[in-house]
Amino acid sequence: MMDTATAIKEAVTCRQFADYIGLSVNRSGFAVCPFHGDKDASLKIYKGGRGWCCFGCHKGGDVINFASLYYGLGFKDTLQRLNDDFHLGIIQTASEKAPNGVLTAVQIAKRKAERRKQERLRAALEVRYWGAFDKWIDNERKIQDNAPKSFGEDFSPAFCQALTERENLRERLIDLEMERTTSHEK
Repeated sequence: MMDTATAIKEAVTCRQFADYIGLSVNRSGFAVCPFHGDKDASLKIYKGGRGWCCFGCHKGGDVINFASLYYGLGFKDTLQRLNDDFHLGIIQTASEKAPNGVLTAVQIAKRKAERRKQERLRAALEVRYWGAFDKWIDNERKIQDNAPKSFGEDFSPAFCQALTERENLRERLIDLEMERTTSHEK
């Protein structure tokens, strides 16, 4: 069972799990902790995503601890849940095994190819999402920088254009967020 745990920890990072459950992690790796009444982002996911710690409730560990606490499952059930949620194929059901209990080479190759494909799609989606987020932030700065400084001052063309773009950028960001959520449910 320990080899299975190690394989799962190598396959899934804490950051990937946080994204999967819909936890909003900022660029510094902080998120609102789901394990206590957190109002500020006190849960830190460390660079590389292999560990986490909450400075509020003092819980932490690896992705298995994270999932176990989140789902309220024991060790073996947590391994199975991570295996299933991320389509890892590390733990096989009886129907997936060959007659002698071992996956065939074709089954293993299919699973690896599907996992790589899903990882590439998720990575491309992340790039699109963060690019749209950066555009939205830049546009908000344009609105602030070009806003009238006093009552009655005329609106600058840059201010008007930024206001016009605001809704399109917001809708794009919402669409990408929904796509991210959907992709993590698969």
